[in-house]
Amino acid sequence: MSALLFRLLAAAGCAIAFPAALAHQDDVAQDVPALMDCDHQPRQAVRELPEPVRAWTDLDCRALGQLLVQKDGWVWRYPASWTDQVLVPAWTASAEETDGGAHYFKAVAVETRDGEQAAQLHERFVRELATYRMHAAHADKPIPSIVYTLVAENDLGHRLRINFLYRSDEDIWAVTCAPECRPETVFHVYRRE
Repeated sequence: MSALLFRLLAAAGCAIAFPAALAHQDDVAQDVPALMDCDHQPRQAVRELPEPVRAWTDLDCRALGQLLVQKDGWVWRYPASWTDQVLVPAWTASAEETDGGAHYFKAVAVETRDGEQAAQLHERFVRELATYRMHAAHADKPIPSIVYTLVAENDLGHRLRINFLYRSDEDIWAVTCAPECRPETVFHVYRRE
């Protein structure tokens, strides 16, 4: 038997014994997530952020949807990180709650707490979030005088809150809650020098 004929028979035998694993089968629906066309965002998508958070917060658009990011002239940084950029996407961190594809913010508002209410939220974060307690709650720092909470709802109806605990333009600490407030979501906001 020639070598070519042997190879063809061996290949045919393998094809019969081990059916090919197909990347796409017609009987299985496979949806490809839709990407965001940032030049033609959905009509319901938020285009502008409310005061005062728009002073240090900007809306960005990428293929997977809208994000909240630092505004030019400002820095958003996770504690002990000088390279990681803070991005707050319009989708939640929980894969079970997200259907894939691009998402956007359809509503945003700002709630303001001052005085005793601001102090209570600060104390709650000191108790519950080690990252906040370690980096934002030093005894030599004053308690935040005001808290601006950006409440954003996405196209799936999920809400997230970014609590900006404001002491000054040089000392704003933020805690993102989507919906839980977690230590890894604490970041520092300050003016770029």
